[in-house]
Amino acid sequence: MAEPGEISVPTGSKPPTMAGIVIVGAAMIIVLSVIEVGRRYGIPVPIPFLLIYGTVAIAAGLYGLRAGMLAATMAALFVIYSALVGFGPAALTGGVVQVLAGIAIAYIVGFAIGRNHDAMQSLITELKGREVMLADVREQLAHELEKSTDQLAGATTEVAKLRSRISSATRHSPAGVVVVDKERNIETVNEAAARMFGLVSLVQVRTDIDDFLAGLPVLIDGERAGGDHEGPLKAALLDGTTSDNVEIRINRTDGETRWLRGFFAPIRNDAGGIDGATIIFIDVTDKRRTAEKLQELSRRLIRVQEDERQYIARELHDEIGQHLTGIKMHLHAAAHQPENTELLDASIEKIDELMDVARNLSLELRPSVLDDLGLVAALRWYISRQALPGKCEISFDSEAATAELSPEAVTASFRIVQEAVTNAIRHSGADMISVRLYNEQDDFCVEIIDNGSGYTQSEHGENTANNGGFGLLFMRERVQELNGSLSIVTSPGNGTKVLARMPIQVAG
Repeated sequence: MAEPGEISVPTGSKPPTMAGIVIVGAAMIIVLSVIEVGRRYGIPVPIPFLLIYGTVAIAAGLYGLRAGMLAATMAALFVIYSALVGFGPAALTGGVVQVLAGIAIAYIVGFAIGRNHDAMQSLITELKGREVMLADVREQLAHELEKSTDQLAGATTEVAKLRSRISSATRHSPAGVVVVDKERNIETVNEAAARMFGLVSLVQVRTDIDDFLAGLPVLIDGERAGGDHEGPLKAALLDGTTSDNVEIRINRTDGETRWLRGFFAPIRNDAGGIDGATIIFIDVTDKRRTAEKLQELSRRLIRVQEDERQYIARELHDEIGQHLTGIKMHLHAAAHQPENTELLDASIEKIDELMDVARNLSLELRPSVLDDLGLVAALRWYISRQALPGKCEISFDSEAATAELSPEAVTASFRIVQEAVTNAIRHSGADMISVRLYNEQDDFCVEIIDNGSGYTQSEHGENTANNGGFGLLFMRERVQELNGSLSIVTSPGNGTKVLARMPIQVAG
């Protein structure tokens, strides 16, 4: 098989076969014999060379140039010999010129017809070669086409699978995805993006994103989106610039404000041109609110620490300082009046009072009974100290097994009761408070109920009427650290109920 692009072109006719030579020779012998026999027996042969020419022409036409030359040579030899020697009674008549002319004509006829035959054979051979080559090329092209078709079909299948996977991933992605073309028309938008923007249904494809953004109060990096806003989307479409961590604020039609983090990237074709842009939105509202709450908690913690330091400093200065000053004065006077034992007795009494103040201050910070005797005993001691006969009655009831509680759960429970009782006495004006510990299913519960003035709760359940909100926030944080929950039910004039629940397997 010839390689594609190669063409084999024959340069002449093939040599006559042995059968062709025999046929040409036999034909010439027959023709010449007819002429000779006719001449020998006096049969007139008016144009003997016509038979010779015809035979030469037939030989050349059938078998090519070499066969024609062979026939012409045989005829020439016959004519020359006949002219010189003769065959039979009467030799060929004619002059030398005529004989030579006849021979020349025979050669010319053989050459012309044979050369034409060879040229035709060469052309036929070339055409057959080209036909074979074309057949090979067709076969090869058919094979390559079939192979390319199979590869294309496989690639098409893979592309379809990839598109299906990308579409499924985009559709179920928690991140909002919007794809726009270079004319800023929306091509794709998933359900997450629609939810982030507060839309009931998906945006219609081919909607201009500027018209879409113009319908919502959207701020991108502090600037109003839509219209001629020179923002990250325009930078992606015009300059191919990728922008990430773009802050987006949306005031949705339902009244809620959401904060998004946007990522803008161009979509490029194989030639490197920009065909559109992809926008990915991540809702960071909860994260932002958590960060704000942590910042607020940090500020409040600093304030509480300062309040505690001021309280301790005030107690040290007002109580302990005064007692130490009194002791110093009594001892100084006793040094000058050694016989006056009353001064020493007064100093000892002052020292006892100072020890009580120091003990009370220590108990306020961390009662030792909590570590020595446990939660129930510590709460009974604390409640007995806080109750004001005739002004505020505090009842305590424990139905829960607290011996197996962890130190963290014991501390959290004590601080919750301490904070709730303090708020009820100082801020709500309650004259009746009940404290109860009990188990409910798998939870350890601490319940504090007062009949005070109550207060108005904010969105996050904090006290907006007074500084008790700081303590409530810390109570909530303590319970959440133990995977529990804190509920506060209150309203102006209806008292307050605080209920802390902690899983026993965590609290214990």
